[in-house]
Amino acid sequence: MTQTANAPVIDNYIGGAWKPAAGGSGIPSVNPARFREVVGYVPDSTAAELDEAARIDGASRSRLFWSILLPLLTPAVATIGIYDFIHIWNEFVFGLVLLTTPERMTLPLGLRAFYGEFMVNVPGIMAALTLGTLPLLIAYFAAQEKVVAGLAAGAVKG
Repeated sequence: MTQTANAPVIDNYIGGAWKPAAGGSGIPSVNPARFREVVGYVPDSTAAELDEAARIDGASRSRLFWSILLPLLTPAVATIGIYDFIHIWNEFVFGLVLLTTPERMTLPLGLRAFYGEFMVNVPGIMAALTLGTLPLLIAYFAAQEKVVAGLAAGAVKG
């Protein structure tokens, strides 16, 4: 008996989040390795000064994180969220292995239906790709200000 026989991931919606959860923390959009890279964007001197000032004011560790550090990291966290969303949205291999019924197939797997053995439905593929790109565009435009702020903050030397 294999491990996947015990886990309810075969032909289930949980199977779509299996790979990101295996590489991350269980929440597909929060990858600890990428978040650790983001913390490096805050200069140590700035973090130390803000930490010391907050300690003098009597802030606890959780208050320091939620009120000072997280607002500094918001652009980078938004950028990581967008990249992870795009990665999860375009996942093909794990969906191919774990999903078997056509009702539960993801967009990349559904695009395979437009390819026949001897012909390709190009107008159908283009329409499906256009509709499939809309959620990605909406997610990006919703977080565009944060992404641009993160890029601008990383480009300034100081």
